[in-house]
Amino acid sequence: MNDEVENPFSLLADETRLGIVEAIGDASGDGEYVSLPYSAIQAALGDHDAGNLNYHLRKLKARFVERTDDGYRLTVPGIRVYQAISSGQFDGDRPTVPPTELDADCDECGAPLLASYEDGRFFVHCSDCDIMLHRYPVSPNSFDPDDVEDLVRTANTRIHLDFSSMVDGICPYCSGTVDHDLSTDDRVDAGVEERDVFAHLTCRVCGWFNHLSVEMVAFHHPVTVVFFERRGVPEHYLDPVVPGEWTTTVPSTDPWRVEVTIDLDGAEGTSPVGRDATLGTGDTLRLVVDGALDVVEWAVLE
Repeated sequence: MNDEVENPFSLLADETRLGIVEAIGDASGDGEYVSLPYSAIQAALGDHDAGNLNYHLRKLKARFVERTDDGYRLTVPGIRVYQAISSGQFDGDRPTVPPTELDADCDECGAPLLASYEDGRFFVHCSDCDIMLHRYPVSPNSFDPDDVEDLVRTANTRIHLDFSSMVDGICPYCSGTVDHDLSTDDRVDAGVEERDVFAHLTCRVCGWFNHLSVEMVAFHHPVTVVFFERRGVPEHYLDPVVPGEWTTTVPSTDPWRVEVTIDLDGAEGTSPVGRDATLGTGDTLRLVVDGALDVVEWAVLE
């Protein structure tokens, strides 16, 4: 078999070929990836030599572009390559956001929290005790580097979507199947009922992983989203600090049953707006998570 077919990335090891993919992608929009005429590709590359351009198009046609009546368009692998280029992750000069104080304090010591961005990752940590709340990859071109609020909003939305997808068993990056298991925090006596339980999520295909507490499984569940929204805290997952008082207990480990209670009584920013009989009017939400990370029971306590 031809080596280039065996290793499709060798087809992209050329500046002209990447330029072709980028030119076709840049011309797309309005909800579709378009076909770009040969002349437009040639112009986008600076009136590239026709013979040389034809050679590179033939190479790309094996995997990344296809010929149409209107020119050339990206295949699905070609679209993925274009998305990677557009994300800015491969740019040599990626933005940096220095540690910036947020309007939120550390739960452990009360010191201000700091948000920053470096080497393609978003960070939130305490300014005093150095507890790390977030360390997560975010594409450089997805936020305004001069606006830390935009960074925090973009990153927390990305984290929310990724965690929700992983908990549902689908990798957000390759769509592979996600395996998971639960374990208790070894630092806590196993005989104590109240303890932290962690979900370890790993994609079978690409190896992408998340480690999060079962509290975070409940935090991102649709019932919790609506519960907070009906109490005046829309998109609660955008807050740097988890709102309300959270308690985790473990009634059973065989089978797994983890009870998460969220008490918003007196929590800052809440209001009675939107409360109705559909989801209850109380300030406390109780959820029970099983070993498959499914919420098998929930109730709003009056």
